[in-house]
Amino acid sequence: GLLYKVPRVSRPALPLSIYEELNIFKLYTLDVGLLGAMANTDSSQILIKSDLIADFNGGLAEQFILQQMKSKQIDPIYYHSTDDSRLELDFLIQSDGCLLPIEVKSGESVRSNSLSVLLQKTPGLRAIRYSLRPYKEQNFLTNIPLYAV
Repeated sequence: GLLYKVPRVSRPALPLSIYEELNIFKLYTLDVGLLGAMANTDSSQILIKSDLIADFNGGLAEQFILQQMKSKQIDPIYYHSTDDSRLELDFLIQSDGCLLPIEVKSGESVRSNSLSVLLQKTPGLRAIRYSLRPYKEQNFLTNIPLYAV
């Protein structure tokens, strides 16, 4: 009960469950605070903008978003990546019979080749991106600030 298992899907298509790869998954802790404690991270490094843990901030942001989705009983949650890991979608869920890709960015730089490729291949698909940028609705994408999750 201290970890969440997020399986990979071989293809970002509905129904997600039939594309689940049983032997490939990511593990997330139950709580973002536990993740920080397990990594021996000083809270001041997280709260104050610091380049010392820039690589860790992405993982913390993903952990935070997953934790919030789980608290809202959103389940199952998947992710997708190519075998060479060049393209990765942070989270995929089914919502009201539709595929919903979710991208998580820990900063204001929001470039995402993976999400762009998927949205170009799938006309009409909408996605959510969580980042430090303000709320903004675009044709295919809604940006939601991390603080508003």
